[in-house]
Amino acid sequence: MRSVSFLRCALAFAAIASVGCADRAPAAGDDRLVVFGPSLAQLMYHGGLGDRIVGLDRYSTPGGGFPRPADVGGYLDPSLDVVASLEPTSIHAVGYSRELASLASSLGIPLYTYSFDRLEDVFAAMDSIDSRYGTDLSGLREYTETVLDSIGALTGSDTPSLILVVWHDPGSGSMTIAGGKTFLGDMAARMGMELLAPPAGTYPSVSVEGVLELSPDHIVMFLPQSAGDSLRVTEEETAFWESFGYPRERVHCAFGRDLLVPGASIASTARRIASCIL
Repeated sequence: MRSVSFLRCALAFAAIASVGCADRAPAAGDDRLVVFGPSLAQLMYHGGLGDRIVGLDRYSTPGGGFPRPADVGGYLDPSLDVVASLEPTSIHAVGYSRELASLASSLGIPLYTYSFDRLEDVFAAMDSIDSRYGTDLSGLREYTETVLDSIGALTGSDTPSLILVVWHDPGSGSMTIAGGKTFLGDMAARMGMELLAPPAGTYPSVSVEGVLELSPDHIVMFLPQSAGDSLRVTEEETAFWESFGYPRERVHCAFGRDLLVPGASIASTARRIASCIL
């Protein structure tokens, strides 16, 4: 059975709403950052802040060739003693954590919180990091928007529909799919596509029958946890859907750890979806 730990973390980070984010400029010498959240880490490393990051949650990956900083646990189970020992000058997290807020208060440092629920949240996070640290993520934002709009221009007026499966155990009759009110739903709309899903829930669990009742033009399987065995998994998934009468050629498998991380890799994810549909 595939490990679900990374997927559960990715979905949790994608679904956590930001409660508040301080907009004041950082104090002088804010050069020891502790970061919780793969999306946030992606943006900070892309923005050139890698040399300031002294602590990173266990699910995030350093960028830019930087060595891995201290492991500070997960968002739901932060290693507070480790964070304190790093003598951070600020803590950054996807969503609001009462534990991290209390620790930041006791250390006399700011806790900055961010949301990555929707596409506009991602762009707002880029703007916040730029205004706070003088980085230039505006180029990344412009590039991402250009990629999305370019795909939309290729789609034209066809508006293909798709189901985006973000978790499926091989052979299981149920799966988790992306809902419309998510960053993935926003991306699909920006690309001139319709992401089909039940009206309730951001990442609902549905049955095979529920998927087929929605009559998607395409089914795209996001399989970030299976990249090492892509050929076998692709055959398993296409054969699975074919056994229910769904055309094999309209089932697509996408592999890559960053597919569910709405950070600096959004344009790459968009191109991956487009390669399946167009």
